[in-house]
Amino acid sequence: LEPWQKDLFTLYEQNPKDKWIIVKSGRQRGKSICMEVLMVYVSLLQGGSFSLFVSPVILQARKVFQDTVKIASRLIKSANASVLEIEFINGSVIKFGSAQQADSLRGFTVKGSGLLVIDEALAISDDVFYQILVPTTNVFHSDIFIISTPRQKQGFFFNLFMKGLEDNPKIMSVDWNNYDTSKY
Repeated sequence: LEPWQKDLFTLYEQNPKDKWIIVKSGRQRGKSICMEVLMVYVSLLQGGSFSLFVSPVILQARKVFQDTVKIASRLIKSANASVLEIEFINGSVIKFGSAQQADSLRGFTVKGSGLLVIDEALAISDDVFYQILVPTTNVFHSDIFIISTPRQKQGFFFNLFMKGLEDNPKIMSVDWNNYDTSKY
């Protein structure tokens, strides 16, 4: 992991449960791979956990599913490419989905050490975020990672990032643009 990715892991591990971590980053800085590694890590922390990874479009969710299967192949009990779901040898599950198919995300519950990860959040509507995604974390007060390349100063991603810059114990903002990422 790069320094900015390592710092994100440290922030996650050093803060109590029921937090929202908002990550702003330039393009091609390892956002998705960092989230893949983090989801595998939390899946192995506690058997029977459930994580949900959401991207704006199904093709992106499928790519992240395939990449996650590659990096964790020895730890996987089954990987179903048709429903984009990975089950680990300890019974933990990661489900991959698309905000385009928002209604298909209803009914899931993030549990155990699991996470809700929203990749390229800027391209996901406020309605999908607040009405469909956030409720998946309510029962077990699960953590949410919201990660994106910024493009505009509006919407839930921008609003939450700004709120995380305040002294807010639940919402934390991380700006990967503050790191030297020049080699990329």
